[in-house]
Amino acid sequence: MIKHLNTSCVFILDKKGSTRSLSLETFQKKRTLPKNYWVHINLSEKEGNKWLRDKADLDPEIFRLLSFTKHSRPRSLIEQNHLLLVLRTPNLAPRSEPDDLVFLRLWANESRLITTGTHPAIHFDSLEKQFNNKEGPKNIAELLITILDNVIMSTTNIVNDIEDKVDDLEEAIISKKAPLSAYDDLSEILRQVVGIRRYLVPEREAIWNLSHKKARWFDHALEEGISNSFYRIERLIEDLDLQERRVRINQDVLTAEATKKTQKNLYMLSILTGLFLPLSFLASLFGMNVGGIPFSTAKYGLLAIVGLMILVVLICLYFFKKLKWL
Repeated sequence: MIKHLNTSCVFILDKKGSTRSLSLETFQKKRTLPKNYWVHINLSEKEGNKWLRDKADLDPEIFRLLSFTKHSRPRSLIEQNHLLLVLRTPNLAPRSEPDDLVFLRLWANESRLITTGTHPAIHFDSLEKQFNNKEGPKNIAELLITILDNVIMSTTNIVNDIEDKVDDLEEAIISKKAPLSAYDDLSEILRQVVGIRRYLVPEREAIWNLSHKKARWFDHALEEGISNSFYRIERLIEDLDLQERRVRINQDVLTAEATKKTQKNLYMLSILTGLFLPLSFLASLFGMNVGGIPFSTAKYGLLAIVGLMILVVLICLYFFKKLKWL
């Protein structure tokens, strides 16, 4: 099952909704090229890089853009009826972070599609089912729409997971059952939101550029699919903006509650200090080692001093109550 692409391979479209997959080595042995095919190149493999350099028959500038292994911002370009699109999509490798967006570069004309990357970035379990049922993309235009849908859906799933986490934390904060790590959890979510939004904004601009600069082989379905992709990314950015505001509001609530608790503790400490201040004075006064200290020789002198201290505490409490400090 093709759950994601993490190696160089070729898919030949039969224009009937199904496909035939080949290894890159087998594809290179074919004497004649098919009319509609998709080549995915893993740039970390030598064989894929060699094919891209020697067999892809690309303009040097296009080759440079497709073979560039470092991170790049999303962009799009249409020249001489060719399409170049650079996307950022969630890394489908196990245990990857939600904001680990890896690059996926696409180059296409009417008869072929080339995609390049260094990490698994396209999830295709549903696409394989479509191909098996002969309901998959029949040409390059439909294949582009499918890839855009998959990339945006992967990002949508990440954003939905973030929203669920914010919902859970917000509910815990409202019910006063937030864990001690709630503030740190919110900070981590905020970091992820900012990281994802950083690339979605230029990706939206790249898709917008495609919708206004069309190649001759663009059909109505592809144009509509590009427009839908633009609006879906627009909604994702709006959702991220909303989650960012919610995270900051909940952080403010936690900060306010922590400040309130601190102030309450300081207030109680001040009350206790006010109570013990006269007691400390009395204890120091009657503890002086000089002559003439009252009750120093009395049989019940200690009880008298304790009673005096209790009386002082009661008087302090009375005045604190009158002053509405308690």
